[in-house]
Amino acid sequence: MTENHFAEDAAEDAAAENRDSKAQGIGEIVRSRIQHLRARLLDSSRRNPLIQVPFRQNSSSLIRFVDELPDVLAERLHNQRPMRLVALPPIDEPLPDEQTDEFLDALEIARATDEKHLADSAALDPTDSDYAQKELDLERALKDRVRAELGLPERQTEENPSLAAHARNHGISPDYILPERSESPEDGRHDDADIQTLLLPERLDRVGRSLHDRGHAFERETGVNVLHAVFGILEWNEPGSSRTPARSPLLLLEVRMSRQKAPAGAEYHICGENELGLNTTLAQTLSAQFGLELPPYEEGSVEEYLEAVADLAPSGWHWSVRREALVGVFPSSRIAMYRDLDPDNGHVVESPLIETMLSSVGGDGTSYAEVYDTDDPEVETRVPRLVMDADASQFSSLVDVANGTNVAIEGPPGSGKSQTIVNLIASAMADGKKVLFVAEKLTALDVVRNRLDSAGLGEFILPLQAGRGSRDAVFQSLEDRLGMERPPAGSAEAHRSRHEALTRRRSEMQAYLDTLATKLDACGLTVHEAVGRAISTASHIDGLPRDIRRLRIAAPESLDKETRTEIDGDARMVVDRLDEADRIATLWREARKAPLRADEAEDIATDLAALARAIEAFRADAEDSPLRPYLPEDPVLARAAPTRAALAAIVGNPEADADLVDRLLDTEMRRAAHDVCEARDAAQAADKELAEILSEPDADDVDATIASAAEMAGRQKGTIDPAAMAVEIEQLGAQRDTLGHQRDLATALPARWAKISEDEGLTLSDLRLDAQRLLSAPQPVLDRRLADEARLVPATAREAAASQRALARERDTIRQRLPRAGTHSPTDLKAAADAIDAAGLFRFLSGR
Repeated sequence: MTENHFAEDAAEDAAAENRDSKAQGIGEIVRSRIQHLRARLLDSSRRNPLIQVPFRQNSSSLIRFVDELPDVLAERLHNQRPMRLVALPPIDEPLPDEQTDEFLDALEIARATDEKHLADSAALDPTDSDYAQKELDLERALKDRVRAELGLPERQTEENPSLAAHARNHGISPDYILPERSESPEDGRHDDADIQTLLLPERLDRVGRSLHDRGHAFERETGVNVLHAVFGILEWNEPGSSRTPARSPLLLLEVRMSRQKAPAGAEYHICGENELGLNTTLAQTLSAQFGLELPPYEEGSVEEYLEAVADLAPSGWHWSVRREALVGVFPSSRIAMYRDLDPDNGHVVESPLIETMLSSVGGDGTSYAEVYDTDDPEVETRVPRLVMDADASQFSSLVDVANGTNVAIEGPPGSGKSQTIVNLIASAMADGKKVLFVAEKLTALDVVRNRLDSAGLGEFILPLQAGRGSRDAVFQSLEDRLGMERPPAGSAEAHRSRHEALTRRRSEMQAYLDTLATKLDACGLTVHEAVGRAISTASHIDGLPRDIRRLRIAAPESLDKETRTEIDGDARMVVDRLDEADRIATLWREARKAPLRADEAEDIATDLAALARAIEAFRADAEDSPLRPYLPEDPVLARAAPTRAALAAIVGNPEADADLVDRLLDTEMRRAAHDVCEARDAAQAADKELAEILSEPDADDVDATIASAAEMAGRQKGTIDPAAMAVEIEQLGAQRDTLGHQRDLATALPARWAKISEDEGLTLSDLRLDAQRLLSAPQPVLDRRLADEARLVPATAREAAASQRALARERDTIRQRLPRAGTHSPTDLKAAADAIDAAGLFRFLSGR
């Protein structure tokens, strides 16, 4: 009994020791892999600004400070007290050393004694438009000579300024190595809220805007603030290295930059956030690669820490600490991850989840998850609440999470990953759980947050990302949550009722789907497949005869696949037989009675054979007959009636031309002879019709009459319309009457008028006009007329009348172009015309 107990205890101890050894081995594996992953988080190359500060000319990624104390800057920024970045005074701003009594006294004396200044001033012309500017230039040149006499630094100009000299002229130390506390002047410049830079106003505005915009853009993209204030630069290089020494920032303080409007232009302010700490990337690089450990920075004097690092100088190394301070872009988003994965923190190494992830070697754990039946009531109860749509795979992911399974969800953009995350968060909130949602980029956080807001869950969100997780933002989030109104009474019951109604309706639809999926006995088809085939073949069945459409198959659902295949083969055989029947000769198609017995079929076959022999004998006799030229090519297949008629015509006409008959047996020849006969009959009919229409068909002008009729028919689109012909006859009659009347008038004229008209070529219209003029002439004119033996008066009168008509037309044209011209005397019009004509090229300027 005792021995058994000892054996059991020993076995238990061995098993426990084995488990401990195994657990210790897994822990070492996890720790080793975490260390490897941590090292990959930090970039130790000199491309990283945390290892090599990018001190480049005209760089827009940093601003260096001058004439400030590191401890004062660090203390003020660390306490979140904003400080303003200050530029050098403009080049053209008055210099402080020119406002001293010594300089002003020397300048006053020089104005009265400097010979060059006096000579140049006397040469100025007070009437010159640039007099004032030239006087200022002389004054400036005099001041520069006074500065040289007094030993003052040279004044800087905009053409080629020296920023260091310009800074000294304004009492600012231009050295980037910051002064000691003992070197601080008593004017209080190091204790104010300004940070002096060695940049002119325009340059500071440009670089400040670049830092401001880059910092905000990086934060919008990743949610991480990359703007840092740097205190102390470690200049180092390992022994034997030929590379340029690296210049790495020692202490980093996360800052936020703001841009504010001011009367003199934009101002840039920086304010510290979080804690001032050691450059982790630099410390890890020195430790992992060279075994050097930088002293940890604990709150205290920055300058003392810089001295401690300087005292650490390893033997043989290039090691120097520069008392510098600056602000710039230093991406450090992975530093927090590096610190969180410290294996010395027990919660990292001891986490079962991390142990599973880092100690597994693949296998079944990497397979795709199962897709559940989303309509299964048991599955549905695992995820009873959804705030966004979800397909089967997304819903299955929610079920796995609800069952406590660790999952990784993959998918391309737009596949619904954000929707699934929102449903996961909402489902966990409904179960009273808290959710931490982490993303590498701020955009992903915003998408999920916006969708939670749209689902009415925005008040439950506590933003913790950079720039939004400040103390004020946390308080505001808590205030929004406390200010939420409780849902109206009965809303939960109403929601439950709607959910039950939806569940019932879905059950009805599922029952319908189950019915469609049910198989029909032995046929192997589902209801859905059977209905689909009925719909697809309906158009073919509708085209069948009624008797076939009404055929009914008994118990079609019991027909298995083999039986259906057999029926299909029989149907195809019938179709093939029918197709063969379509190719049977017409003789057999017209048979109406089928033979009843074999004897009858044999008798029919015998009779048909005898008929075939008789047909062949008839063809042979026709081929040898003298009448062969008068017979068709195949007298058996030819129509009998035309053949008999042709033979009868030949027999009844012994004088028939055998050659002509032979030629007419040709189809084309017969068609040509038929066309000739038809043309002859048409000509005879036309002769008969013309004989009936023409009153004198044998007259000499009958051809001209027919041509006139054809011309009239051509004008009437090929026909002679009696009504149109009557109208044309009436018009010709009217013309005839007019000509007769004119002839009578000409006959009635005096013989002398006729002689004059003939000699001068006058028409009756000319004579009528002359008569009208005589009748309209005043009596005094008629009394004074003289004999005109030479006949000059009529021609002159006609020319005058023509001129009058032409002038009348011109007058009407002028009145149309100048409707407001009024009435003017001929004298005024002539004078105006002469003036315009004399004006030549400038006639359009004439006021007349």
